[in-house]
Amino acid sequence: MAINVTKPSVNLREKLNELDYDKVPFQKMPAGSVLQVVECETYSDLYTSSTTPVTAFTLNISPKSESSKIVVACQGGKMNFNTSGTSQHLYSIWRNDVQVGSLPVWADSGNYDLPLNIIATDSPNTTSTISYHLKGAVSSGAGWIIHATATYVPVFYAMEIAQ
Repeated sequence: MAINVTKPSVNLREKLNELDYDKVPFQKMPAGSVLQVVECETYSDLYTSSTTPVTAFTLNISPKSESSKIVVACQGGKMNFNTSGTSQHLYSIWRNDVQVGSLPVWADSGNYDLPLNIIATDSPNTTSTISYHLKGAVSSGAGWIIHATATYVPVFYAMEIAQ
């Protein structure tokens, strides 16, 4: 039996050398992979007595895929309650005008300092640019919604997760 060997029309060695092993196209990333992270670079301390949500942070992200999930979080920063009676601080994450997550915090009379940690998962089903906002409100009285100190530095970010 004779074996015929033919030379491939493509030089396989050259093609392997052309590959960029540091970068995988986002379309080929497995489910659960982080495709991008966007962080809010500026913020404002927010002290309010508003009972309707007031924006403390805003960031924009343009998803690479319509099927992606977006995880939005704010960590760090300081919640300070200085109330003379029971009050509620409501922290919420919004996509444009739609609330996608909230964190109600109740406080009795007194002065409290607590780190802020809120996270929400969103399915925007778009590749258009989306604005996410961290907002805060109080039920009565006034207090810090977000306050930065040397030990409490707020970080507001969004991560696109492949599905």
